[in-house]
Amino acid sequence: MPLGRFAAVFAFLITCCAAPPPPVERFVTTSDGARLHMLDWGGRGETIVLLAGLSNTAYIYCDLAPRLTRSFRVIAITRRGHGHSGETRDYTPAAQARDVHDVLDALGIRRVHLAGHSLAGSELTEFASRYPDRTASLIYLDAAYDRKMQSELDSQHEDPVPWKPPTAAELSSPQSYLAYRQRRDALPGAYYGLIWSAAVAADARDEFDRERTNRAEYGRFFAAAAASAPDYSRIEAPILAIYAETSRYPHLPPHAGAELRRKADDYHRQVIAPWTEASIRELRRAQPAATIIEMPETLHHVFVQYPERVASLIASHAAAAASRSSVLHGRPAARPRGRAMPASTSSSVNARQGSPMRSAASSSTRRKRIPSAACARMCGLPMREMSRGGDPTTPAARIVTVFSSAIAWRTARSAIFSIGATSFFTATCASGHGSSITS
Repeated sequence: MPLGRFAAVFAFLITCCAAPPPPVERFVTTSDGARLHMLDWGGRGETIVLLAGLSNTAYIYCDLAPRLTRSFRVIAITRRGHGHSGETRDYTPAAQARDVHDVLDALGIRRVHLAGHSLAGSELTEFASRYPDRTASLIYLDAAYDRKMQSELDSQHEDPVPWKPPTAAELSSPQSYLAYRQRRDALPGAYYGLIWSAAVAADARDEFDRERTNRAEYGRFFAAAAASAPDYSRIEAPILAIYAETSRYPHLPPHAGAELRRKADDYHRQVIAPWTEASIRELRRAQPAATIIEMPETLHHVFVQYPERVASLIASHAAAAASRSSVLHGRPAARPRGRAMPASTSSSVNARQGSPMRSAASSSTRRKRIPSAACARMCGLPMREMSRGGDPTTPAARIVTVFSSAIAWRTARSAIFSIGATSFFTATCASGHGSSITS
């Protein structure tokens, strides 16, 4: 191959595979004077706002967010009492929803696709109910749960593996705390050792000081969310609810004995699984048109475990909601960059019954259960996700694949490795910090 042509191909590969720029770090002042920390990945198109779950910060989305910027502007917000955001005296979902509203006003954003993980589901429900004209769509990332029911079950059943906080030695330095978080899959409710990534490390660094001083506040956030059952009936926006499910208790230590494993699995079967099913039924009754995706044998932080798959689901849902809104309001739909994966490409096999799921024509609730084997194929291995560079259905990703396999790949590979130009989305947050802008 002529040297000039090879150089052009090599430059093309570097351009396509280069990691996206790090997010811009911002601080927005709310109407009551509090400072909220947020990360802005930029992007083009409508805005997706990501809300972290309890004890997590905006950095937990460092794996997911860059995969959405091809079609959307993406920002993530750290709630009060977490990370670098200010303190709070109001722990209610209503207060958190007002904070999101204030951030949108400060940034001049009219409508958003709002996604939230875990306890942030209560904030999604509250925001969409209070501000329907600001809500383009909702995406619950293992977050559409009845927290009041959970609190009642917690009072009636004892978790066989009680949570253990980090020791004083583990909180003595950021390094020791990171080591604790990396192996914490042995503790219930926090299994990050199984899904350790640059996003989890950046989130842990951001939350280190809070973990030492204000962990008691986390319980107040949960108590406020559990004060009442979720009211989905007032939501007007399209809903996507992703549920991560496991067949066994997911937080056992690797060295757990047979008796502890039996008790834990009994607890999962008698308490956790029925609560999940009840939460799904509750959402389905209130919102028959909601799209419900169940992903068996996945972890609670499913968007960290399978970021590309979850990004495709989010992009597809948000693009469909934007098109539907444009038709209703009589304006042309904004065409997002890239191509979202259509919902029809998702598996529609019922893993429990082994039969095809009902279509939207036979049931107004679009509920899909993705079998674990199919889920693994669609999600792909982490290294394959990173090398594809985002949505595998986009033309750029296909071009990269063709070039990398057909045009002097052996020579290009050694050159690429020699300069470290590999396609890692997680590099965007490897340092845990971007540039800072105060607004």
